[in-house]
Amino acid sequence: MSIEDQIRNASANNERLLGILARTDYAAPALKQQIEYIRQLEATIARNNANLQKLAKQREKEHKDHRKYNESVTRRFLYKATGQKEKFAVKADKEEKEYFEALRSEHQAQDEREKLSRQMAEAQAGKAQLEPDASTHQTAQNDLDALYQSVFAGDTPGFPEEDTQEGLVQDVQGHYQQLESALKAEEQTLALLTQAAKVMAIAQNQVQEALSYSTGDIFGGGAVWDYLERSALGRAEMATHECYRLTQQAQALSSLVTPLPQINIAQGSIITDVFFDNIFTDLAFHQKIQASAVDLQRAAAVLRHNVQASQQRTADSKTQMIQISERLAEERQQLQKIRREIFSRLAQPPPAYEGQAPPGIEREE
Repeated sequence: MSIEDQIRNASANNERLLGILARTDYAAPALKQQIEYIRQLEATIARNNANLQKLAKQREKEHKDHRKYNESVTRRFLYKATGQKEKFAVKADKEEKEYFEALRSEHQAQDEREKLSRQMAEAQAGKAQLEPDASTHQTAQNDLDALYQSVFAGDTPGFPEEDTQEGLVQDVQGHYQQLESALKAEEQTLALLTQAAKVMAIAQNQVQEALSYSTGDIFGGGAVWDYLERSALGRAEMATHECYRLTQQAQALSSLVTPLPQINIAQGSIITDVFFDNIFTDLAFHQKIQASAVDLQRAAAVLRHNVQASQQRTADSKTQMIQISERLAEERQQLQKIRREIFSRLAQPPPAYEGQAPPGIEREE
């Protein structure tokens, strides 16, 4: 069957799908806007709830202060007995005003929450109304894409403009897929480096703990300080190994990740701690721990650079993805326009030859 015959056979379905798209074109952008509106409402409601909790606590505090002066006979008597009746009245009036101000603020926040709840209900109802048409539009678009793909896929002799545009769409789509793959890899890289930075902070904290225990040991801390010092260094070494592992995984995903420099975590000796424990060995080991801290600082700087560079690459990739997505959408729309025009030209029955009688009427001799 020729492509012309395929187009004529599919013309009725093409018109049906185009009609659905025209009728529901409004739905997708309207639904997107409605979803964004709901997201903003959710954020506003969350802030309102937090404010309500704060105001409720403030109101309870002011109520207690108010009751101290309004209901306390003893307090009133003491002020009166000491000749401070006016001072009591001023204080009581102040507490009453602060209480009612807190009460008013809370009521305003509650009114705002009720309004926000009504707005959210209306927004959700609007979203529910848009969803069927948006779904119908997407289904019709998918069916139209499948229809055009079945007719126009590959070379279409006689329609060079369609072949040219189809090739352009395929090129842009290939670029889009490459960028998408690169973005996913960079996002994974950034996640690994971010985790490595957190573990690096743990290693640095543990070495700082070891330094504080080492300082105590120098001034006669004894075996307990030795134990705490070694335990902290052991945790630092474990965290360091984890940093190396995470960074190496990030390097496997991105060749742009700089490897970490060598980190030496000081390790003690039971023999030294027990048999040769004196201020000189303690000082020497303290210097080794200090050297470990310097190694970690140097490695942490490299890691920070890796994280910042990966963040920038991720941001750049996202920008490129937005641009290529827009380009791909434009090229696809142009391809669909060309295919629609071809359908429109060929869907009509061929004109009768000159001198040919209409169907059902015999030609007179």
